[in-house]
Amino acid sequence: RARPVKASKRCSGPAAVTACAALPSTDDATRKLRSGSREPLLRIEALCVCYTLKQGLLRRKVGEVRALEGVDLRLLQGQTTLVVGEPGSGKTTLARGITRAAPIASGRLLLEGKDLLTLRGAELRATRGWVRALEASEARSADLLGSVRALLAAEPKLVIFDGALDDVAASVRTAIVRELSAAQAARGLTCLVLSRSLRLANLADDVAVLLAGRVVETGGGAMLGARPQHPYTQQLAGASRGVAAAEQPTNRATVSTPGCRFRERCPHAFARCAESEPSLFAVPGGTSRCFLHDPSASGR
Repeated sequence: RARPVKASKRCSGPAAVTACAALPSTDDATRKLRSGSREPLLRIEALCVCYTLKQGLLRRKVGEVRALEGVDLRLLQGQTTLVVGEPGSGKTTLARGITRAAPIASGRLLLEGKDLLTLRGAELRATRGWVRALEASEARSADLLGSVRALLAAEPKLVIFDGALDDVAASVRTAIVRELSAAQAARGLTCLVLSRSLRLANLADDVAVLLAGRVVETGGGAMLGARPQHPYTQQLAGASRGVAAAEQPTNRATVSTPGCRFRERCPHAFARCAESEPSLFAVPGGTSRCFLHDPSASGR
């Protein structure tokens, strides 16, 4: 049975930081170094979710909103992945996509090698209990810990916490994490935590940062939490510490525009940022979708 290797144990102290920094990216070779040769429980490939915009009495289609665009994630068995982003970044859409409650335009959801988007009939029904989600609204109940225990009693393979750990008391969060850790150690439970705060980074093995439906940074939990590379992630880290963030444009997270999606709020933006969207470039211990980290750039 898989036993989790927590990021706080893997990447703590100066020596561990040095080791993490030596890992150039989150490509296949690096992932094997960080987590062994295990295949992920859930592989999310190029996931796109689009919502149709309609108006008028006849509800005619006038456009589309791309809530998720080309999202790639790997959730390893027995580990915890944190996806963090501001409200409207696509976190809940991601959870709804995994549970097939959102209109998926393209991509694949491979759960133990089976594409959830192609399953029908008996095969689909057989997987219904494999993925369970707990939403933020349920976290406000008087018996949150009872809800978590009931969820774990169903023995799912993957549990999703969609904002459910954001506003709970520290003592309750600690108790929930203890329950999850026990289930991870006992039967390799995989956890996906969706949050608006980087404060939970130390609880995760891996972190992905969402901005306007796009992954803009990835890395190990302890490493990314301590040393975020992308300017947007750095702003989220500041907000987690109580530092006031820049004003957020209305509906910014649901509109696709040319160039970097963070450029209007970025203190480092330059001309190239408005011309095209950056790729994910390698940074110490992960990747960052920022031209500041383009190794081929000779200058701005």
